[in-house]
Parts: sequence; C-alpha cells; structure tokens
Amino acid sequence: MPRRQQGFTLIELILVIVMLGILSAFALARFADLGKDARIASVEGATASIRSAAAMGHAAWLTRGGSANDIEYEDTFVLMQGGYPQAHIKIAGAVGIAGAAGLDAGSYQIDPRPYTNVNTSTVTVRPLRVAANANCYVRYTQANLTGSVPPTITSQTGGC
Repeated sequence: MPRRQQGFTLIELILVIVMLGILSAFALARFADLGKDARIASVEGATASIRSAAAMGHAAWLTRGGSANDIEYEDTFVLMQGGYPQAHIKIAGAVGIAGAAGLDAGSYQIDPRPYTNVNTSTVTVRPLRVAANANCYVRYTQANLTGSVPPTITSQTGGC
C-alpha cells in the first residue's frame, strides 16, 4: 500500500494567511485609536480628582470654622478662597486645586504652571502632548471671595 502524505496544501496555507491578514487589519484599526480613549480617560480622571479635592477642601474648611485661609491636606497646605481651594498659587510650599487633586506636571499640562507670577482665577489641566487650543481639558474656576459663587469645573473631551 502506498503511503499518503499528510499536511497542508499550498492553497490552504495561502487562504489561512489571507484570512489572518484580513482579521488583523480589522483589529489594528480598532486598537490604533486607543490614544484618543486614553486622553479622554485622562481628562475624566482629572475632572473627578478636582471635584473630589474641591469637595474635601470645602468640608475641611467648614470643620475648621469656615474662616481659614488655608487647610492642610496630607502635609500640604492648600490655599483657600471662599471656602474652596484656589485655582492658581504663586507661593512655594502651598498648592492650589491641581496640587490638592494630586495632579502634577509629570502627568498633565497645567496652565498656568504653579508658582508662576500669574494672577488668574482659573487653571486648565490637559493630558500631556495635547495642543493648547484643543478641546481636551478640565478647567477649574475658583469660588468668589465670599463663597456665594462656588467654583465651576468644566471639562471638554471632543478634541482629544
């Protein structure tokens, strides 16, 4: 009896390679856009951190009698205005909302940068390597002096 060879024919191998190529093209298109998802998640995470820090700062301010100009967060002094963390700080050794929220320049673009001699009531936080004019940010506008107008926190992810 003659022995039959077993294995794949050349046509079967080519078909398998073509099918794998088609499947990988679909998978690559899906995974190629993960950068956008990561930037959106980064903005959403920063937004949640800022909201939490503002709420915790306000609660700590209230428990201290509602008159402190700064409160202590884990060995860090957070400057307050109207009972909420300030947006931007110019004093070394203290932090504004970005520092209270644990956001740093190693992970985010913070504008204006802390400790710069800029007088502003807002701070904008963007993921790294996002253009300054892109709609991919979270912005904190501090409360007014009396606290009758609380801070506003807005985020945009349309341009991420």
